[in-house]
Amino acid sequence: MIVVKYFGGLGNQLFQYATGTALARQHGTSLLADTSWYQSRHNTLKRSFLLNSLRIHNQQVNDQTARMFFPKSLAGRVRNHFLVAGNRMKILTEQGIRPYNSQVGDAPADTYLNGYWQSEKYFYHIRQALLPEVQPLALGAPAREAAQQIKNTVAVSMHVRRADYLLTEVHGTCTPDYYRRAYQVVNANHPVQMTCIFSDDMDWCRQQLSWVHKPVFIEGMTPAEDLYLMSLCRHNIIANSSFSWWAAWLNQFPQKQVVAPEKWFNDPLLQNQSFDMVPDSWARM
Repeated sequence: MIVVKYFGGLGNQLFQYATGTALARQHGTSLLADTSWYQSRHNTLKRSFLLNSLRIHNQQVNDQTARMFFPKSLAGRVRNHFLVAGNRMKILTEQGIRPYNSQVGDAPADTYLNGYWQSEKYFYHIRQALLPEVQPLALGAPAREAAQQIKNTVAVSMHVRRADYLLTEVHGTCTPDYYRRAYQVVNANHPVQMTCIFSDDMDWCRQQLSWVHKPVFIEGMTPAEDLYLMSLCRHNIIANSSFSWWAAWLNQFPQKQVVAPEKWFNDPLLQNQSFDMVPDSWARM
């Protein structure tokens, strides 16, 4: 079995799920979800496990199994060492954000995955299997109406992430200049008929992005609905966010243009490690 430790928001969860699914399919084995982080003290932003709002089937491990992998006491860690060794269960831990690690693909059929795994190289080969799974279980009436409008025009999505990024200096936020330059590039190649703006800070967007053509501020949706609506836009201007990364990756328009920020992290070490995060076919600026 492949056990995936989940943490973070929906974007992080999708990277973790996709990597675990690729490994489980490779070995023809089951995929289990360890969601214990969401009830732990480490979940300081009170994130929720959101994969259950998508067409994804996750069999959850129970608390006893989770404690077996990561016990808190010294005695538990000693027991864990011999128990895991005896069962040949490999624990594969990624220390922070790292580039693609080819050793993940060599992991055995009994592996516990604990990491971010933020590179499409882990799962691009199963893209066609992932596309129908990463869809909302249900759409509310406003989301269905917005989806119909987006499908009938040349729409570009702009994702602005600010709220949680203002609480830490790790990421930093994308500037108005980034959005203006990215929009100019997309509009020059594909004249935009509608601009769909997604954000956790709409007041900022209304003040800073009012110059775009036919702005539509998408509000009141669930995260799964936002992800879906962004993916329906023909072109995507994303933030330095795994959430809008996934929206762009799920976009199936053959001639799509995706623009991503060159600077993904404020932290120099993390920025150096992020070169593998954005697909080569996407523009960076």
